[in-house]
Amino acid sequence: MAPVLDIVALRSLIGVADCGGFHRAAEVLRISQPAVSQHVRRLEKAVGRPLVTKQGRRTSFTPDGQALIAEARRILTAHDDALRRLAGPSQATFTVGTTEHAADLILPIVTAALTATHPGSAVRFRIDRTARLDEAVARGTLDLAVTMAEVSSAPAAPVGALGLSWYAAPGWTAPPAGEPWPVVAIEDPCLLRRRALDALTGRGLNPFVVCDTGYAAGVTDAVRAGLGVALLADTGTAPAGLAPPPGPAPGRPGRPRPQHPPRHRLHALRNGGRRPARNTGLMAFLDTATRLIAVRSTADRPAELLEALDLVLEEVGPGFTVERFLSNGKPSALVYAGTSRPHFHIVLNAHLDVVPGTDPQFSPAVVDDRLYGRGTHDMKLAALVMAQVFRSVARSVRYPLGLQLVTDEEVGGYDGTAHQIDSGVTADFVVIGEQSALRIVTDSKGILQVRVHSAGVAAHAAYPWLGENALLNLTAGLDRILAHYPVPSAEAWTTTVTVARIETSNRATNQVPSDATAWLDIRFPPEDTAINGRTAAAVATHLSDLAGLPVTVDSFGPPHHASQSSPFVSALREAAVSVGYTGDFLRKHGAADGRFYYAAGTDAVIFGPGGDGQHGPTEYADLATIEPYRQALTAFLQSL
Repeated sequence: MAPVLDIVALRSLIGVADCGGFHRAAEVLRISQPAVSQHVRRLEKAVGRPLVTKQGRRTSFTPDGQALIAEARRILTAHDDALRRLAGPSQATFTVGTTEHAADLILPIVTAALTATHPGSAVRFRIDRTARLDEAVARGTLDLAVTMAEVSSAPAAPVGALGLSWYAAPGWTAPPAGEPWPVVAIEDPCLLRRRALDALTGRGLNPFVVCDTGYAAGVTDAVRAGLGVALLADTGTAPAGLAPPPGPAPGRPGRPRPQHPPRHRLHALRNGGRRPARNTGLMAFLDTATRLIAVRSTADRPAELLEALDLVLEEVGPGFTVERFLSNGKPSALVYAGTSRPHFHIVLNAHLDVVPGTDPQFSPAVVDDRLYGRGTHDMKLAALVMAQVFRSVARSVRYPLGLQLVTDEEVGGYDGTAHQIDSGVTADFVVIGEQSALRIVTDSKGILQVRVHSAGVAAHAAYPWLGENALLNLTAGLDRILAHYPVPSAEAWTTTVTVARIETSNRATNQVPSDATAWLDIRFPPEDTAINGRTAAAVATHLSDLAGLPVTVDSFGPPHHASQSSPFVSALREAAVSVGYTGDFLRKHGAADGRFYYAAGTDAVIFGPGGDGQHGPTEYADLATIEPYRQALTAFLQSL
């Protein structure tokens, strides 16, 4: 029988060539390394010549091997094309590459983004070194690669930064002063290896490489075994079995611990090495935006709230007065030209706090014209644009213009916007940069959060007639509230009631509960006069009458309304139309900080860029709306 070139074996051969070795080929092909070796031996037997030679740990191909690789590519292309033609239309497949260092952070974001933008598509991954990923994109075998910008020569778009941290085995003891520091690293060429050695040398710690390895998993294995320290990507949690190295050794005060070197810059390469069409201004904006998105500015992190605030204030630049406020640990700022605070004609309002998210969501990624990450849509990008527009026009407009930056909108707004208003900040009109795709939100609902209480009589569950079930009383009361405020089956501008939680102190299964409490989230439009404009006590009485049970009001925020016929709103709409958008009016069901200005008698609207996925796992900003938003905001301010 004539020799046969097996398709599966040819794929393994191409895998070894593209991945640079048998081990990596096995990982990418998702088969064992011995299977890859067996496939190559099968091909050697079929052609009767050696195809591969080993030089230490490196794999190289004989002239016959190189010739077969070229033939194999043609054979596999013809084979796969034939299958596609015979099978008919199939799901799209995206092949994404990344370095090992960035994989934990990048892959979940890219997967979520591609799933959201191309539903039904399949995603395949390749983990490799930057140089080989660049080559794969150039050859067309990868659709997208996220690589280390410092070692890539290919043109690409910056998408973020990768934090670096030092790790060692728990209990590892640092060498005495003057003794060499053992370092575990990937073999050259490797940027992290150079960074580690340079950083330690810069601290006077005399590093030496105690262990070379070909891949990141080998580094963690060697460090876990106690061989030395390593510089690894910071994914938010230490790798299993590793911990930060110890501080100054006992008896040697002041001896430095390795410091965090600068963050790695990451960029994305796609389309055969062609840079995505973006102008220089947007690229610079993205560089700042990715730094801001990487700040985990949630309500429980005061240092990060301040870091986000300071970063945006840096974008404003010098030459302005910056008033700083602090209320219940939440920092905010008010920026204006001049030395004393005026009554503002216009205030631009933005919040920099975000809801909690996963670690990958704080490592922003650009996919096509979308920037993914926590706070991209709500609303850090809008805050940056507002800061830049303020910087460019605040000194030239003929009226007092203010920039208001707060860090507590996601937890109520009482310590940011409301606190500044209580401190005397006033304005004729306010633009809030929440997401709206350049439409104008003139109405948003108020927020009311209450507890409904029910008391009963405890009894043994075998004799329920001897007791009074507080849970049943509570659910009956909730039914009466929901009968008055039914849950709509589709979007409706009505009051909505969400039963968020029900609890009882009873923990026994065989007991009639004697108490129960329900927590309700109620959103109401300005038209609901049973709630809007009334005191908290009056609202509690209203809900108690409906439920037939006691009600406690925990928080109560008014709705927001601005006249659509006001000259400010008309000018803003004209500015949106001038850059190609409709400037349509919207109503938002969620609460926003505009309600505090509405309560103070000031018109406020929401006007921001586009995006989607607010508070969700695939939150993104539409980068195509950033420059139109900047132009519209500038045109509006200059038209007054």
